[in-house]
Amino acid sequence: MNNYKSCPCCNSSWTTLRDFLLENELELVGYQANFENALEGLILFHHTKKGCNTTIALPVKNLTALEQDLKTLSSFIPETKDCLGYCRDSHNLKDCKNFNCKGRLIRKLIALLQMKRDYCNNI
Repeated sequence: MNNYKSCPCCNSSWTTLRDFLLENELELVGYQANFENALEGLILFHHTKKGCNTTIALPVKNLTALEQDLKTLSSFIPETKDCLGYCRDSHNLKDCKNFNCKGRLIRKLIALLQMKRDYCNNI
């Protein structure tokens, strides 16, 4: 059986992206931007399974629904007067208001992931 993703520390595995995203023992904790290629950025999860406590990275490119939208924007805009600097801090998951930056779309996706996980974990 093929696994979608496996934990490098405890070898827990998930068969599909959906299984991974809905796992109760994974907490979305960060986003590591790749300013050269937005699809190569990483969404970071903390694996809270007892005895594990490692970080697992999910490449943005695995969430293909975002790919076409990212192509419409020119780039990230770090270190300009319009940049709030959120993408420079991997633990900052705040929503960005800059409509011309690729980071804003990825942050919107992260917010959706958080809401879905919160909803699914509470039913």
